[in-house]
Amino acid sequence: MLDFVMSVQYETGYRNIIVDKTNILEAFFELKTKLLGEAFQKLVTYQLRLAIVGDYSSYVSKSWQDYMFESNKGNNVYFVATEREAVEKLQS
Repeated sequence: MLDFVMSVQYETGYRNIIVDKTNILEAFFELKTKLLGEAFQKLVTYQLRLAIVGDYSSYVSKSWQDYMFESNKGNNVYFVATEREAVEKLQS
């Protein structure tokens, strides 16, 4: 995912990127793999912003809910339900 985001930024100059959750492997969303945290730290380092659009209703653990809540409060990574919501978050 990081290669993809960096390629988009390099080729287009855009720093705000929207990705559909269905295009990301499910293992990426397992907090115990730490892939999510490592990738998001790179986004912050390179000052990129990402909104992932999808259905998160199946993620019911407290740790996942807390992770989404904290991410959505920040300025770099958002977990949203609709593309419209993604655009709104990235424009703010």
